[in-house]
Amino acid sequence: MRGRQHLDYVILILSTIQDARLQKGNDLEIDDILSNILNLKFILRLCMNNRVLYSFVSSLKKKAYINGNLRSPQRRLLTEIWEVGNLWIDRLHNTINYVNNAAETSGTPVLFIKTLQTPQDVTFDVDVLLRRKEDFLKIRPLLKGFEPREVNGGYELCSSNEHFLPIDLYYDIRFQTYQLVSPEFLWSRVRTIEYGRRSIIVPAPEGELILHASQLVFQNKFLTIGNILNIASVITTDETSFDWSVVLKEGRLHGWEKELSGIVSIVNSAYSDFFGKPVDASISSERKVYANFPIFLPPAYNRHFVSAKMNVLGLIRFLLQDHRRYIVVISKHLFRNKIPIYRDWVGIDSGL
Repeated sequence: MRGRQHLDYVILILSTIQDARLQKGNDLEIDDILSNILNLKFILRLCMNNRVLYSFVSSLKKKAYINGNLRSPQRRLLTEIWEVGNLWIDRLHNTINYVNNAAETSGTPVLFIKTLQTPQDVTFDVDVLLRRKEDFLKIRPLLKGFEPREVNGGYELCSSNEHFLPIDLYYDIRFQTYQLVSPEFLWSRVRTIEYGRRSIIVPAPEGELILHASQLVFQNKFLTIGNILNIASVITTDETSFDWSVVLKEGRLHGWEKELSGIVSIVNSAYSDFFGKPVDASISSERKVYANFPIFLPPAYNRHFVSAKMNVLGLIRFLLQDHRRYIVVISKHLFRNKIPIYRDWVGIDSGL
């Protein structure tokens, strides 16, 4: 698909999810997509790869596009995605409530990290941070039906109960052997939010941003539409109190301030290009981040975290390093759909 056409699909996805008019023009309309099963499957694959499949279909459902007037194959496909997505969201709710109840009963404080996102999409586990390693022994007996397995910095707990997601209980946050954010930092800045009918504790926006950025730079090795919207949402959670100084200080303490600044700049630039305004107008000037860093290639795992701009040689090295992963190339004109296939939670019957 040509770049201009591909960009039109991206614009349509963003405008549908955000319910907003974008800065860029677009020749496509939702009705054009829904009337053609091949076009619909293409945009759904693009959504799936960019981790906004559930939020996109939910937006269509909310706006009453999925109705009796829609052709049967399209209506069946979208309804299946929406219903199965709801099952995954229910598992998320069940698991969070279960862990929260166990924490309250055992008197063990827990911090839910990287789990609640905007826009909300399907997730396959629940990440929880403990204050201390010893707290695992207090909460473990109350997590009945879950079998633990020790992993780097914590424990992975899985259940055969289909109503729950796996739980990752951490006492330290590391990628391989590298600590990119300290648990003490995350616990020092927390907030309480209402989740369903319960209150849960989550990191402050500064902590959430560092967690998402570190996972993008040092683990995922690609950037998606969902990442851009989520990071933008985190930064603007409370515009009056977001403290950039503590974010950059934490990155500096762990040796990746440059990469942290770079990924924020990419998100800021991409968001501005589509929505006509940056997430934070002060980022490029006051934060000295790389506003003209248009393409993201994560640094290799090494002691110095040496970053590199993308070029042909860099791309070859990257693909040789891990042939299963590709990147989303972000420029002012194009999102290229060259990323790993996101786990197809819809199932093989969807035909995606």
